[in-house]
Amino acid sequence: MHYSLQPAPTYATEQLAPIFNRGFDDYFIHIFFTPESFEIFVKRDEIDLTLSRVLLKDDEPVGLGLIASRAGKVSRLATMGIVKELRGQGAGTWFVDALLNEARARIDEKMLLEVIYENKTALHIYEKFGFKKMRRLYGFMVGNPAGEPDEGLGACSIDQALEKAAAYAVPNLPWQVNAETLCKNPTSAFGFRLGKSYIVISDPEREHAGIRLLISEDGSEAALLKALFAKYPGKIWRVPAIFPEEQSPIFEKLGMQKDDISQWQMDIKL
Repeated sequence: MHYSLQPAPTYATEQLAPIFNRGFDDYFIHIFFTPESFEIFVKRDEIDLTLSRVLLKDDEPVGLGLIASRAGKVSRLATMGIVKELRGQGAGTWFVDALLNEARARIDEKMLLEVIYENKTALHIYEKFGFKKMRRLYGFMVGNPAGEPDEGLGACSIDQALEKAAAYAVPNLPWQVNAETLCKNPTSAFGFRLGKSYIVISDPEREHAGIRLLISEDGSEAALLKALFAKYPGKIWRVPAIFPEEQSPIFEKLGMQKDDISQWQMDIKL
């Protein structure tokens, strides 16, 4: 059995999306991309297709590893999928080893990733190569929560929220919710503040509102969230499963339900 790599741009988006989908067939959560939604995902997560690789077995695509990079120093394994018929046969181990070797050749200092807590096979592979657990990541959801109106609630610029995040956010936030990512992807992001607490959310006029960043100088995040719930009633509020465990008590206190799926945030020094 012979494995090799091809740069992702060797393939058109119409080819990459099906390769991606095959790699996550029968996964812990349902993942499916059309070519259009795949392009949105690549842009949103700052994936560099020139660094991303298609895994080949005897010249047939059997996996996809998507890589993001910043400042030529830190990379993130945004996702890695292997077709289900090859899982447990060494393909994943070979792929991770190859991607790490390429990162070292680029002189990256560190690689980051998130892995679903229940995915024991992937976790074992990552730990085998030296990835260390940083923290658990959780998601939450609540429908039509009770709010408390507050006249102090007001809109703020994304730049203002990100400036506060640089000083007061939980350290080492996951890639998708840190200030640098949001700064580069401000589309459909809305900022609000109440006192010394700040939040960035998705479009609050839609049925589902997503929380993308939450920071506070004085621990008053709950009051900010309650004020938002009152301003935009009848919504389903979601916290994606990429929020650090340190912030879980805030959402639990408001009666938000924890997702069944959680993740490990991991890194490795290269």
